[in-house]
Amino acid sequence: VTVHMTPGDGQRFIRELWRVLPDPFTPTREKATTGRHNVRLLVSCRSHYFRRVWEQNTMLLGEQREGVRSEHYRALTLLPFTEEQIGDYLRRNVPGIDADAALATIGSIHNLTDLASRPYTLSLIGDLLPELERRAREGKAVHAVDLYDEMTRQWLLRDSGKHQFNTTQKELLMERLAAAMWTSGQRDWQVDRLEHWLDDTIEADTRLKGALGNTNRDVLKEDLRTATFLVRPDTDSFRFGHTSLQEYFLARHLARALDDKRPDAWAMPVPSVETLDFLLQLVDRNARRAEEELSAMLGTYIPAQSELAFRFWAFASGKGVWLRRPAAIDLAGANVPDVELRGTKNVPLDLRHIDLRGAVALRLRVHHADLSGTQLQSASLQ
Repeated sequence: VTVHMTPGDGQRFIRELWRVLPDPFTPTREKATTGRHNVRLLVSCRSHYFRRVWEQNTMLLGEQREGVRSEHYRALTLLPFTEEQIGDYLRRNVPGIDADAALATIGSIHNLTDLASRPYTLSLIGDLLPELERRAREGKAVHAVDLYDEMTRQWLLRDSGKHQFNTTQKELLMERLAAAMWTSGQRDWQVDRLEHWLDDTIEADTRLKGALGNTNRDVLKEDLRTATFLVRPDTDSFRFGHTSLQEYFLARHLARALDDKRPDAWAMPVPSVETLDFLLQLVDRNARRAEEELSAMLGTYIPAQSELAFRFWAFASGKGVWLRRPAAIDLAGANVPDVELRGTKNVPLDLRHIDLRGAVALRLRVHHADLSGTQLQSASLQ
């Protein structure tokens, strides 16, 4: 409820709830005459609703002015499910499910076991499992990105009435946050950094600023902190609730950049293999546009941007996805270690006339490729 309120209004709301309770300093014999001595109040929230643990304690104890003390609370945290509990939940809640087969299906999709350990996301997965198993029986591919798309949609629909950002804005913010965190080299951000990032992002985006300019900024920051996809694992820092969620949203950020012809968004450290895999599944939906943008990015060397474009093109070839060969590949002076380039005997990978002069390509692995005319002067190829 308080996600719509300023911090002051939220505190007043909590105080109003306390009115149903007996005075904690009233002697027990007097409580018995009021009929309120058995009253219990349950307050539930996401653990990351509060910016910091001390702010949580301050609010729930009324700034130490209400006579409410920590011993008046019993604090409970819902723990992740074990594999046994996941199986038990599926047997009880998904009609006709083979729990052992379902657990194997969950285990076959990147990080889905971790997501299934959270009760709410397990409920979403449970709803999707019959369709996943049907596709598996029919020999159809089960793409992780399709599953994450559907779970994200369901998450956002559940929270659509609670929050200030609409679903489109929330998705865009999560994509940009995933990219900003990855570029920073940190998976966890202090709350102040997270909130400053939100201020800067809204100010830099005319559409967001126009839509949200009249909304109390403290309320928007609270909305971001309580986003379905973020958690506060310790006292005052936030991160994505699961590594795979950050990878998924980062892949969406990169795919959106291809669609919007914004190559500068690719100027970042090369993401994880799992992120590239999500990206490849997204790009497969519109391969022609992706090929055009990748060709443009690889035609002229731009630090970081060209490295990531080349890594992704090479990754796709290793997965057997033949993205069209760019007209030119300029990697002069680039740093592209640990790349694997793989063609087949029947269809060698076209690496002709690539410019690798002065490039650092340590541990480069090449299988079945045509390297005619490749420029390798001063390249490091140990």
